[in-house]
Amino acid sequence: MVGFAMRHVPWARPSKHQHRFLEILRDLGPRSNAETAAVRFSVKRACQVRGWVEWKSRADFPDIRAWHLTLVGRKALNRSAPPSAFAI
Repeated sequence: MVGFAMRHVPWARPSKHQHRFLEILRDLGPRSNAETAAVRFSVKRACQVRGWVEWKSRADFPDIRAWHLTLVGRKALNRSAPPSAFAI
């Protein structure tokens, strides 16, 4: 029987840029690319790859897609270092 490869090292905690992006979504709700223009695409993509955010249609506007914080993203935000460590 073939087994699946297991990840031995958990994902790293969010960087300060990723942490800020996750906080934006937590505090303000789903945001489109235009509304998160200050956040680099690589940060958004890295958060999506880790399952912290997803790019999906908004409930009130099916034509408009936006970044949504996932349950995994909330957990990553909560277990990361205290906000004072991310002060810029």
